[in-house]
Amino acid sequence: MKQPKKVTFQSNITVAVNDFPFLKKLVEKLACQSENNNVKPFTITADLVSTPVSTIEAYLNGSIVYKTKHSKQEVPFGSCFFFTCIHDEDGSNHLNWCHSLS
Repeated sequence: MKQPKKVTFQSNITVAVNDFPFLKKLVEKLACQSENNNVKPFTITADLVSTPVSTIEAYLNGSIVYKTKHSKQEVPFGSCFFFTCIHDEDGSNHLNWCHSLS
């Protein structure tokens, strides 16, 4: 009985945003927003303290390119994304994002 031949696919996925300078400015604005609104963390309970966050929804468009050894597919996208910046007590920022399915 013949053994099945193992097939390995190598692929590459790239995402390009059409207006990247806009996205960069948006993220920088989120990082600075908590400094501008003067909202300080406050204690909720003895072991729970609030965390300052900034959030914004933005419409982005671009393309997703899927390449394999034998083909290349480019698919345009346009969708809303939610960006949230969490501001830590030490002054660092953590950016999270998610895609809106609506």
